[in-house]
Amino acid sequence: SCADPDLRGFVQRNTHFHHNYIHDVGGEGFYVGYSWWPKRENVDCGGTKVTFYPHAIEDVSIHHNIIERTGWDALQMGCAHKNASIHHNVIRDYGLEKVQYQTSGMQINAGTAAHIEANELRRGEGGGLIVFGLGGNRVINNLVVDVKGSGIYVGDRADAGKRFVIAHNTIVRPKDDGIRFASRNTKSNLVQNNLVSAPGSGKAVVRVYKDVDLTERENLLLAPAQAGFVDLAAGDFQELLPLLQRHR
Repeated sequence: SCADPDLRGFVQRNTHFHHNYIHDVGGEGFYVGYSWWPKRENVDCGGTKVTFYPHAIEDVSIHHNIIERTGWDALQMGCAHKNASIHHNVIRDYGLEKVQYQTSGMQINAGTAAHIEANELRRGEGGGLIVFGLGGNRVINNLVVDVKGSGIYVGDRADAGKRFVIAHNTIVRPKDDGIRFASRNTKSNLVQNNLVSAPGSGKAVVRVYKDVDLTERENLLLAPAQAGFVDLAAGDFQELLPLLQRHR
């Protein structure tokens, strides 16, 4: 806050959010950590421009939660630079207020290097998994269905050389691209073994800039009828693992 703009002397450790049911909220379901890292400049404090410095978060996890019908983003994490994980969450019907920049299913903000695995996101007003964090994020084996944006978007805000790994995810009927990759500051990034079905743009993986350092391997772009889903009408996509094992 303007009264205490520099919190770098404090580190929040060992924070775990799990087995909650969060539903019908006007804002975010989870908002863990500040959205700007390592600082936020030019904050107006009574006519004076001030720089805010947030504190870091270490050893944080968000897992086994159900988040439904949020007005804004369902889940955000920021400033979590060490031992962060988001896994086994179910997110449905998010961004219902349709506020610009507040319609993500899951947003990984600046300063975060997280392991993101086995989450299910369905029916959002914006993109599914939006990653603006540090290099080092791993996005593994998530399911994204019927979102009104890209299934997975990796932004160009990372200031570390470590790579992003996007692998073994299933993305079905996103309004835009399956995976949209825009990080130029990270190196040796990998997008591998992802299944994208019926993207609105017709594209499974898109490089936003020509100079992104990205390797693409064994990604599949298939129509829903070709993907071998267990029960397409019921939204059962459990066939993903055996389908992709043939391409490893």
